[in-house]
Amino acid sequence: MATFSLKRGDTEPIFEVALLNADETPYNLTGATATLRITLQGSGTVVTKALTISGAATLGVLRYQWLAADWSGASALTVGLHAMEVEVRIGL
Repeated sequence: MATFSLKRGDTEPIFEVALLNADETPYNLTGATATLRITLQGSGTVVTKALTISGAATLGVLRYQWLAADWSGASALTVGLHAMEVEVRIGL
């Protein structure tokens, strides 16, 4: 499990993750859609963000560029320690 840190209002660093197969080769994301699911501590609210494929799909790298809007509104990020997971769907 890794730690990723942001402060309130941050738009950097970009969240980026490389997905690997069991044999350590890059996961092929061709035809995939991916979502970053953030479960907010305390409330259990789940905030979702669409991930984009970074570079060639065969490299298995996903990313999310944080926006100023991520810190306001109904689905705003809040200060705290939250759980994040990446969901990838192929061919759906």
